[in-house]
Amino acid sequence: MFNKLGTDLPTIANQFGTVESITFSRSAAQLVLSREDSGGKQIFTIQLMRGADGIWRIESM
Repeated sequence: MFNKLGTDLPTIANQFGTVESITFSRSAAQLVLSREDSGGKQIFTIQLMRGADGIWRIESM
């Protein structure tokens, strides 16, 4: 997926907003991001899980 995004990846990442907080354990993590738009401040939560193979994956957004 990241290869297909190619040179657009930095632009996409900037649209996620500012990292407000990160909490994590050995097998799970939560990122809270915020972004301002014309309607005010928006908050987004990303849940990550680490698989048995050690790779972190997005569980939900």
